[in-house]
Amino acid sequence: MTTWRQYLEDPEQFEGAFRLFDFPMHYFAAIQKRNQVNLGRKLEMIGLTPLDWRILAALRENGSMAINDLAEITVFDRFKVSRGGQ
Repeated sequence: MTTWRQYLEDPEQFEGAFRLFDFPMHYFAAIQKRNQVNLGRKLEMIGLTPLDWRILAALRENGSMAINDLAEITVFDRFKVSRGGQ
C-alpha cells in the first residue's frame, strides 16, 4: 500500500493517481452540498434547518424511535440529532 510519505518523496511516480475530479464521490459530495444550501434557504423561511426537517420527516414516517436509529436514518451524528430542534 502506498503511503502519503512515499507520495511526498516522489510525486512523479504517482502522476495522475490522486486527481480529485476523477473520483465520482467528489461529484456526489458537490451535489449534496448544493442541495443542502438550497434546502436550507427554503426551510429558513419557515424557521427550520435541514437537520430539523430530516428529524421531523423521519419521525413522521417511522413514529417514535431511539436516537441511534434516528441518527442512522437522518444520516446525522447522534449528538447533533439529540440536540436537534434547539
